[in-house]
Amino acid sequence: MENNPNIETENIKIELDGKKVRINDVLRITQDEKLKNLERLSLRYNNLGNDSAMLIGSNNTWSKLKELYLSVNQIGDDGASAIGNNLTWVNLIDLRLAVCQIGDKGAVCIGNNTAWKNLRTLSLGNNKIGDKGAEAIGRNTVWTNLEELFLQSNQIGNSGCIAIGKNTSWSKLKKLELQMNQIGDEGAIAIGENSTWKNLEELLLNHNQIQDNGARAIGKNTTWSNLKRLEFSANKIEAEGGKALGSNATWSNLREFGINENHIGDQGAISLGGNPSWGNLEVIWLNSNEIGNEGAGALGRNTAWTNLVELRLSSNNISAKGAEIIASNTSWKKLKVLSLRANEISDEGCAAIAKNSGWVHLEEVYLQRNNIADLGAKEIGNNIFWEKLKRLDLSENMISNEGIVTMAMNKVWVQIEELGLSSNLIGYKGVCQLGQNTSWKKLRRLTLSHNSRIKREEQNALKSNLLFGDKLCIEGY
Repeated sequence: MENNPNIETENIKIELDGKKVRINDVLRITQDEKLKNLERLSLRYNNLGNDSAMLIGSNNTWSKLKELYLSVNQIGDDGASAIGNNLTWVNLIDLRLAVCQIGDKGAVCIGNNTAWKNLRTLSLGNNKIGDKGAEAIGRNTVWTNLEELFLQSNQIGNSGCIAIGKNTSWSKLKKLELQMNQIGDEGAIAIGENSTWKNLEELLLNHNQIQDNGARAIGKNTTWSNLKRLEFSANKIEAEGGKALGSNATWSNLREFGINENHIGDQGAISLGGNPSWGNLEVIWLNSNEIGNEGAGALGRNTAWTNLVELRLSSNNISAKGAEIIASNTSWKKLKVLSLRANEISDEGCAAIAKNSGWVHLEEVYLQRNNIADLGAKEIGNNIFWEKLKRLDLSENMISNEGIVTMAMNKVWVQIEELGLSSNLIGYKGVCQLGQNTSWKKLRRLTLSHNSRIKREEQNALKSNLLFGDKLCIEGY
């Protein structure tokens, strides 16, 4: 590490991420008197152990330190405890300790720190922190300037989450990440009842154990008027919880809402679709929620989401009727991504989607596994509105050469980069027709795997066809 150009003594910053820094290097840094005005120390991705972290934590000369980045090391509890016990870094603004094998012992010491009154960002994601550590963090009353708290992928349950939810000192908090923990209704209720976080913009609670009561409490929150992103995917929320969330009128600034892999059903979707307050909504993820035509219809009739860019409804129970109502929407003029994968929209629903003339900004369309045959494929091929289309996936349907011939003549999709047609009934003739299209100059991947009507010798011939080059993926029967 001698004469390392990444050490700038003039600007008092040390940037040594992934530079194979060892404990002797850390020792030299901590003992170097020329670095007493150090403002930033970044040693991420160095496989440093607890001894190195203890050396850093025991430093009592870096009174101007503002940023300490030690993520993706093997700091452990002893190293984290030494850092948490440091009372010299009174100007610390940003502390990053993600993926460092820190458990409750280390988290308690960090939570008990009384010197970091200027702390704005604390990152402790992907560690081994449980309720005791989270409780200590939640009880901290010194971090009145805290804006971002990352505790994702730990072992935090209800009691830890309750302590966080009851914190009344973090009035400037903007981002709270608690996804991939063990939080249930009690913890979610505490979060929902918090009235201090008036500046909260992002709340991530996906991959927990939250049910309707927790979702209902959060849905009733009237404090978070600045909320922009809310994630609930992979919990246990059913219709009542979905209805409560969808009924919230406070989150008028909400941009992203994710509730994939729950059970909100039609009633939850009806509530969401009928919400008139989320006029700034850009992204909504509703995959795997047992939503049928009634719920899809309510979503399709929504006129408030004029800024909607991305709608995902994969793996639900939507048939042609629901798809037709979605396709009739004239308010989503900014829509770029539409996913209805693994539903039952069939030819009729596919045709309705293809005929929508308002989605001129559409870039990605996912219609795999929908019982779409040649009629639907023909309507898609006849589409003249999707000039910006980049990705179209019609895999796992029942499309044969007849539908592909029409699609192959499309001259509008000049931006298309990926076309998925795997697991259909396409034969050699259909593929050859695709190869003759001269408008898709940006196409870089054409997937035709598992089309059993293409014989082995025909596969070999297609691979050698210069029209396809290395774009074609055709392996499998």
